[in-house]
Amino acid sequence: MSGLPGVHYQEMLNEHLAFDVLEEETKKQSWLLDNCTIKKDWRGGDIIVPFKAGKASTVTMGGLAETTSISRSSYVRGKVSDMKEAYGSLIIYEKDITINGAIDEQSFIKILPDQLDDLKEVFAQGISLQVLNGNHLDVVKTSGDASGNFAVTKPHRFTIGQKVTMVSGSGDTATGFIASINVNTGACVLVTTPHGSTGCKLDADDAGVATQADIDAGDKIYLTNGDQHNFTSLMSQLLPSGIHGAPAALFGQPRHARSLR
Repeated sequence: MSGLPGVHYQEMLNEHLAFDVLEEETKKQSWLLDNCTIKKDWRGGDIIVPFKAGKASTVTMGGLAETTSISRSSYVRGKVSDMKEAYGSLIIYEKDITINGAIDEQSFIKILPDQLDDLKEVFAQGISLQVLNGNHLDVVKTSGDASGNFAVTKPHRFTIGQKVTMVSGSGDTATGFIASINVNTGACVLVTTPHGSTGCKLDADDAGVATQADIDAGDKIYLTNGDQHNFTSLMSQLLPSGIHGAPAALFGQPRHARSLR
């Protein structure tokens, strides 16, 4: 925010931004956040995650079991070592909150909540989708072209100006900004800069070149950097290893595939 004294800006934030209220509102939009225990004092290091590996299972037909053959519930000690983080960012222009060269506090407190509500909605939706269904926002419906045109399966999950990362089947990526969305067909245009008009090249398999990738139907779309940094999804925790990408280890402990039936 050019020209705006940082101290004054911070004072207005502290005075008018109720973080506890924002947290509660965000939780209302996220089933997971609203139903999980949140450990607010974690600032790094290991969090121990104990979970049950086997149940008490001794059932003997026709009589009691020998004491030496009775099984007990067993537990394993998992842990989470790396703190996963997600950040939301806003920009407010000085010209929007100044009158006659002076900061207008009423303009500030009118603009800030409106933008926060928008960011909060996108943030809560994106994180909820990631931790419930998997680390991607959506999959590509129709292949991309040289001008940045492609289509998504669920257009309601995106918004104009949103920055996303697309990953091709061969692993190369294209990062850009959503310039337009057709809510009926899912057709979108990805451009190289915010509010720009130069489309990302999405039909060339050239790994390592910015905004150049071979994006085809079925490829995944992520929050910015979501292909590399993401929360552990609930689906990957519940499903057996190898099912819908569920990992072979969970919280540092090996797991074994089992029938879903």
